[in-house]
Parts: sequence; structure tokens; C-alpha cells
Amino acid sequence: MQPLIVVDVETTGLPGKTPPDLLRIVEVGAVFVDEHGEVRRTFGEMVNPGAEIAEHPKVQDALAISGITPAMLAEQGRPEVRVAKEFLVWVESLPDKRPAVTAFNREFDMGMLGDGPWRLALSGVPLAPCLMLESMRIMAEHCDVERDDNPLQLVKW
Repeated sequence: MQPLIVVDVETTGLPGKTPPDLLRIVEVGAVFVDEHGEVRRTFGEMVNPGAEIAEHPKVQDALAISGITPAMLAEQGRPEVRVAKEFLVWVESLPDKRPAVTAFNREFDMGMLGDGPWRLALSGVPLAPCLMLESMRIMAEHCDVERDDNPLQLVKW
């Protein structure tokens, strides 16, 4: 197995649905999985986007999905630039210098990490397949997709 960095971000909303001036990463987590499938290192930090964003009514639903509150961000969150730099140092410290990167919803997570101070952390790191799409592909191979009650019927391939 190729070594992997698996990332997950929590945000104040979704691109295209949340005003760009309110769309921020509020938590980033990652694990490094070695060639044997063993988790070897982890990274996780909250990011404080500032009270004016964290407390804005248009981001409350997104925060509620992750269980993150404005109070948690104020108390535990750290400045975005600082967390992004620490994430870059974490990636550069991994024992395998050519792991691939993925996420359950790779397009979303990598899109969020592709802007601002985050873009340097994963620059040059190859992409691995999206875990969500790979899971759906495997399920389709092993499930009876012809059944009327199969949830994969709802998926637009």
C-alpha cells in the first residue's frame, strides 16, 4: 500500500452556498498511514476565524453539523496562519517524503486546503483516490444494485 495522508476539514460552510468572506476552515485533522496500513502520526487543530465569523448567523448551521461552537473556537482555536504553518511542518516531518493525500470527500477538503496559507502544506503531494468515491465503487461491486431498496440507486454515477 502506498503511504497516505488522510485529511479532514471542518468549515463554516460550503463553497457556493456560504458567502466567500465567511467561508473558513475551523478545524483540520490528518493522519499519516504507512505502507502497512498503520496510523503512525496524527495532526489536529482548531482554527479561530474570529468572533465576527464564528458568531455570524449564516455559519451557525455548518458549525452545528460538526458540533463546534463559537465558544470552542474562541477558547481552543488558534490563528489560521499559525495552524497552517504547523500543518506544513507536520507534513514535512513525515518519514515517507512521497505519501499521497486523500480525504473522504477529497474534492471539498482539498479545495479548502488549496487556498490561503494552507496551499503550501500539500504542494507537490500526489493525490490518491477519493475515499468516498472508492467506497461507493466497492459497494457497487459487492451489492445488488438492481434491488429497489439499494441506497446506491440514488447515486448518480
